[in-house]
Amino acid sequence: MFSRILRSAFMKRIAVIMLAGLLVSCGAYAQGLSPDSGKRGGSEIYLTVNQMNGGETRSVMGGGTWNLEMEDTMAYGIGFARRGTYFGVSSHIFFGITDLTGRTPDEMVTMNYSFGGVDFNLDATLMDGPFTPVVGGGVGIIRFDAENTTAGEADFTYNMFAGMRWDVTPDWFATALYKSTWLKLKDTDSSMKLDGFWLGVGCNFERLAGNKVATASVPLKEGGSVSPQHKVGMLGVYFDEGGAAAHLISPPGAPP
Repeated sequence: MFSRILRSAFMKRIAVIMLAGLLVSCGAYAQGLSPDSGKRGGSEIYLTVNQMNGGETRSVMGGGTWNLEMEDTMAYGIGFARRGTYFGVSSHIFFGITDLTGRTPDEMVTMNYSFGGVDFNLDATLMDGPFTPVVGGGVGIIRFDAENTTAGEADFTYNMFAGMRWDVTPDWFATALYKSTWLKLKDTDSSMKLDGFWLGVGCNFERLAGNKVATASVPLKEGGSVSPQHKVGMLGVYFDEGGAAAHLISPPGAPP
């Protein structure tokens, strides 16, 4: 499966989709959905697996009516989010492979497609505890490319989802959602619905990086002192003569 993805034409376009996702994430960061100290919040990155139950629609092509059905498949992705205690904005990049079958009373044609896309979502975490319901939705773009041909198209999508989030630690989290996505293929007369379970695992890399700074110290150098408000991000980090141990000491004028 993955070898076919790597050979497909859409991989030339996925870099553009990823860049768009990163730009949206950076924009969300700049808007300042700042974390509430001690609670959920900050910059997140996560990996996803999305079950996509195939949908159906109808197309009129070549003077005939075709019933189109997309095969059930899986999508894999990566997401970036900027989160406050109760709200978050995110961009999610995904890709996969599926079959699209067209049927008339006299004919049946099946083609293999690779697909990739990006979602831009807003979600709400309804509680500030480690377990919380999540609801949200957004819009996006999905691109289909037929294998071994130049056929392909990009379509607008919109989605809604609901589920649960578990903050395993302040740094790591897991999410289980049920997500529905709607799109309208070219030359069809109705929208197609793709739905299924969506699983994500990720980390708050802003907190994770902060914790590495906070835990980089070992016992205080003799005669030094550190007040709690100076432990994180303090510039007074020194090594002993052998370079074997780090020591935090209070900067000049710091309270004992």
